[in-house]
Amino acid sequence: MHLSALGLWAGSAIMSTAVAAIAFPAMKALDVRIPGLALDDRHYRFVAGELAQRTFLVADIVSFACAIAAGASMLALIVAGKAGVRGVNAIVRALGLSVALAGLGAMLFIITPQINAASRLHMAAAKAGDAAAALAHAKAVDDLHPIASTLMLVQIVGVLAALFGGAWSVARSSGPSLAAPGSPYPSPALLKSRR
Repeated sequence: MHLSALGLWAGSAIMSTAVAAIAFPAMKALDVRIPGLALDDRHYRFVAGELAQRTFLVADIVSFACAIAAGASMLALIVAGKAGVRGVNAIVRALGLSVALAGLGAMLFIITPQINAASRLHMAAAKAGDAAAALAHAKAVDDLHPIASTLMLVQIVGVLAALFGGAWSVARSSGPSLAAPGSPYPSPALLKSRR
């Protein structure tokens, strides 16, 4: 369950980031237009932003559930002394999971609400024809974007570190050979160096 939760969390975070990275240039290239929005000529920002916001909402729900499952199962593994959760591997896994949780928490509770609020205000100001307010809210979104990108990268790196550490533990605890008796295939090279 631990590795499955980490894998799903990593996949969700990576895919949502990819969707956003693809949506903005694609909508810009398509030169999409929103009827009734004459003030801001960058309509693609609103369309791609809405798509990205909905994608991130789903990813946030999946990530939050996976974070709870990964954290609880990691704690259970540590308490039970199972699956190689000790030594350097335990430190790497715990550190990776802690970093990922911090990145997710900052995104969920600080950055995402601010970006979503600024995006809504930007759209409302653009529809109302208030150029100064629209520009101020667009700048707020632009200022928060690098922070959000960094936090997503931190989250992904942390989850992948915990995932690879967990996979390494499972491989190491599987015994000196994963090959079936009499198998013509050799044991994996990483496992041959086992102490």
